[in-house]
Amino acid sequence: MASHGKLTVLKLDNWATGSAVLTDISAKCSNVDFPEAIDSNDTTGFGVNSKTSVSGLKSGSFSIAGIWDATIHAHLNSLKGRDAINVEYGPAGSANGSPKDTALCHMTSFKKTNPVGDIVKFTADFQVSGDVGNGVY
Repeated sequence: MASHGKLTVLKLDNWATGSAVLTDISAKCSNVDFPEAIDSNDTTGFGVNSKTSVSGLKSGSFSIAGIWDATIHAHLNSLKGRDAINVEYGPAGSANGSPKDTALCHMTSFKKTNPVGDIVKFTADFQVSGDVGNGVY
């Protein structure tokens, strides 16, 4: 069944208060990109006409973008240099039974954009460390 992007839920640890609290930042975000990759390792030997391969290591990363304000600024700044940030991502919302991904990650970039004719926006990139958990709410 199709799901509208407006239902997306994104929660990240927030260290702005001094201790980690999983905080919903969905209202500040306008885009989430959450790709997962699986390496393909070549096992081809001499004397064959076609390549062979096996699955290798998995990796994940994600990017977020949205409307900047002092609250999201403090939240994302609190994540700089932290190696074990919890993320919870619900691409179809957080209703009972909806799919969700969870992971530990670290932030790799945080950018603010100030166009003269528009509102201030932000982007942030994260690298997943370990497995992405696939479950439901």
